[in-house]
Amino acid sequence: MLEEENGARSATLTAHGTWPDRLARTRLIRAFLDGAGWQYAHRVPIIGDASAKAFERVTQNGRTAILMNAPGKPGSQRPDSPPPEESRSYDSVAHRAGTVGPFIAIDAELRRRGVHAPEIFATDIGAGLVLLEDLGSEGIVDAGGRAILPRYEAAIDLLIAIHGQDWPPVAHAEGDVSHAILAYDHDALLIEISLFADWFVGKAGPDGKKGRPAWSVSECQEFLAAWRTVLQDLDADPETWVLRDFHSPNIFWIAGKTGLDRLGVIDFQDTLRGHVAYDVASLAQDARVDLSPDQEAALKARYMAGRRAADAAFDAAEFEAAYAVFGAQRASKILGAFSRLASVGGKPGYLRHIDRAKEVLRRNLIHPVLSALRLWYAPYL
Repeated sequence: MLEEENGARSATLTAHGTWPDRLARTRLIRAFLDGAGWQYAHRVPIIGDASAKAFERVTQNGRTAILMNAPGKPGSQRPDSPPPEESRSYDSVAHRAGTVGPFIAIDAELRRRGVHAPEIFATDIGAGLVLLEDLGSEGIVDAGGRAILPRYEAAIDLLIAIHGQDWPPVAHAEGDVSHAILAYDHDALLIEISLFADWFVGKAGPDGKKGRPAWSVSECQEFLAAWRTVLQDLDADPETWVLRDFHSPNIFWIAGKTGLDRLGVIDFQDTLRGHVAYDVASLAQDARVDLSPDQEAALKARYMAGRRAADAAFDAAEFEAAYAVFGAQRASKILGAFSRLASVGGKPGYLRHIDRAKEVLRRNLIHPVLSALRLWYAPYL
């Protein structure tokens, strides 16, 4: 509204819709940066991934840091989640973090144990704001998105180091911040697998559009029951912290560092207690990078050799079976999640990863431990 009084004009702007909340959020972020000593920072958004979090690179006096903007409340559904399953939300069953508290606590524990998680400079847990170390923009793939194999090998070595330690049931950070590390239980694994039935088989086809008949409720139940049997027959040991998304988008290569400190790690707020094979499969079967069967086999062999050298009791056959199971579980989740993101999330770019995930799933299903599931997947691969 424009007003004129005594020869002067004034304008009053009234915010509608989401603008009041967005403006309030902007002021909150500005106050947070001011309080952290970054009041003159220049802010540039960083292109995100499937996550609902937003990131900015902030620069001031030649220094850089990363601002994590992740508003959320304990128990809330993350905006990038599928619809709730009856009375329990997907995030609750899958044990996905709803606030920045878990990230802060797990970050501190990882750093204490020699993992290069980013240093944290300032936090406001209630507001969902974290200012953290800038790990740079160099990763374990080249500018064309191709794997840099020596860096993948270094990432395998980092997993060997992580899996050679005993990890606590609760992560602690300064300021009385703590987070219990829950088990990657069957319900969590199965609700992730259900994304395949709900969004790849059912509502979305390989092109992200409808056109493939959905399974009936009873068929979905039989499919998940077959998966539950496979998971129940799998030995739960050896157990470790599972970072869950240990792959190229979340691993940085840091110039000027040596040894395992060259590898920076992010996106571990959903860490759970689970099998050592999960993160190995996540890396060697990278959802976004083409790794040939020979390259994958070499990475897996490197891991097994390192574990055997550290622990004579390491069971290679059991690991191979678990690797196939968790690789297939993860590929199923990815096919469903990426189809959903393309179909209803407005992100068709994820469809370029579908064929890779299907090929990974085919390779995993070769293992005898998954023989009961092959017929379920055959029409879709």
